Formats: sequence, structure tokens, C-alpha cells
Amino acid sequence: MSNIPSRTLASRHRKAWSSEVIIGHLLTGYLLAHTLDRGFDRDPVIWWGIFAGAVLPDIDMLWFFFVDGGKVHHHHRATHNLTLWTGVLFAGFALSSRVLTGCGLGAGLHMMLDTIAGAIS
Repeated sequence: MSNIPSRTLASRHRKAWSSEVIIGHLLTGYLLAHTLDRGFDRDPVIWWGIFAGAVLPDIDMLWFFFVDGGKVHHHHRATHNLTLWTGVLFAGFALSSRVLTGCGLGAGLHMMLDTIAGAIS
């Protein structure tokens, strides 16, 4: 038998979640912002809102690695809840907030991409 300890979920996931994931979400956020560019007349507030929304759901990775120790997969945390980000998007429309609208759009795209990789809450 081997004396190598079994790897935790965090250590297995650490290899899969790295800077490539953030870069991937930022790139798709850029593609979304670029696609919607003509409708927003190159509004930088919405652009930055989309970029922020594209990576904000992964803020729970800090909890995943440093507090939880990888016991619960980060897709099951509140930041990966589609209802939350749909609410942010609708609040952005209702309040005419360009930042909230952009965040809602970017996070919605993030949720769609993470659904491909695995289940979200």
C-alpha cells in the first residue's frame, strides 16, 4: 500500500481551476461585450460591468480553497445561483443601472459556461 495521502477535492480541482479559467471567462465576456457593442454605443460602464460579471461568480473560489478546504464544490455556492444573477440583471433594467445590467449579462454568460462544465445550484 502507498503512503501517499488521498487527494482532497480542493487539490484535484486546483489543477483544473487556474488562471486559464479566469482568462476564459474574461474572453467570453469580451466576446459578449463586443457582440452587444453596437446596441450600447460603446458604453464603457456596461463593458466593465460585463467583464466584472463574467468573473464575479468565481469569487467563491477563495472560500473553496482557503476556508472550506474543498468540501463543497464551488458550483453549489450562492455565487453560482442563476436566480441571483437573473435578479441582478432585472434590477439593472428596472433601475436603469448600466453596471448592474452589465454584471447580470456577464454573470449569466458565466452560468451558461459553467453549466457545460458541471451542475450549478
